[in-house]
Amino acid sequence: MTEKQSRNLVVDNRIFAFTDTVIDDLIKAGWHPDDVVQIAERLLKEENYTESKIHDWVWSTYDTFQELRLTHGTQRPIGKQIRQFISGLEEPDIYLTEVYEELKIISPGEKVAARVAFHRLTKEGLLQKVGKGHFRLTTSDCPDIDIFSSEKSLIDFKYPLNIHEFYNTFPKTICIVAGESNSGKTAWLLNCVAKNMDNHNIYYFSSELQAGELRDRLSKFKAPLEAWRNVHWKERSNNFADVIQPDDVNIIDFLEVFDEFYKVGGLITDIRNKLNKGIALIALQKNPGRDWGLGGMRSIEKARLYLAMDLSGRMKIVKAKNWRNPMVNPNGLCIHYKLVAGCQFKVESEWQKENL
Repeated sequence: MTEKQSRNLVVDNRIFAFTDTVIDDLIKAGWHPDDVVQIAERLLKEENYTESKIHDWVWSTYDTFQELRLTHGTQRPIGKQIRQFISGLEEPDIYLTEVYEELKIISPGEKVAARVAFHRLTKEGLLQKVGKGHFRLTTSDCPDIDIFSSEKSLIDFKYPLNIHEFYNTFPKTICIVAGESNSGKTAWLLNCVAKNMDNHNIYYFSSELQAGELRDRLSKFKAPLEAWRNVHWKERSNNFADVIQPDDVNIIDFLEVFDEFYKVGGLITDIRNKLNKGIALIALQKNPGRDWGLGGMRSIEKARLYLAMDLSGRMKIVKAKNWRNPMVNPNGLCIHYKLVAGCQFKVESEWQKENL
């Protein structure tokens, strides 16, 4: 496409001759890229250029001239700066507003240039658009699953109400406990800590408990307060994936969602993706009469163990993927309990399937 061609094309009473600059000239003259694509396709119909290649060529030219026009006089290579910024990121999610803030992109022209740059990066496949102003880095990393590894895979983890008698815990396990308000979610999670803190490194992320209230809750257990010292107590209410400890036990009390409940599945997936040898136990609120928490079926997808707690004092194993006894299916088993002194689960029935 470097030599001038003799073929002409008449469009709307205007004569176009194919040269290596015709697309640049049309874009500079203010033609819309879609119109330029149509002209280029007709000019290049005998040049063996695919429609997708012509489309990419035209839009790439348009993006370049848009950026030059919008940033003219600012001496700021917005596109280059955004590429450099993205190349240094470790987290996959990118938001336009954060880029504006980090790169001090203030003027309307520079913001449009930034959006043009993101559009170009998306076409190149470096980014994927997730939502309005929200993009994600495209990654091709696929770690090997080493089935011949000599490392121990089964994790010795004890659950309250003896759920471990039915379920095997493996690395990267996500356990969801969805409960009505005041049904005992925090008590159940604290009992998980009490049963495992001598054998596992535990991080407890709380969105509600402050030091005084937490100390009061722990004082109701039989163990002295000093016994809890090795647990890492953390205050956190959002972006839990950022603080997940990949090889340890992570307890999230609780994953708060106020609207756009469909995003719960993505939040849980982000947490699971940060796990390596560790596990995560996540508390969710749920509505009465439901077996799943806010976010519905989206909250169940990545869970290997999913539990529901009712205010009446009933726990149900909604989903369990790794049965301890292959002859005993724990899915659908229920147990009734009474919460005593805010920390002790007094069993009032055995695990059993309930009549529908």
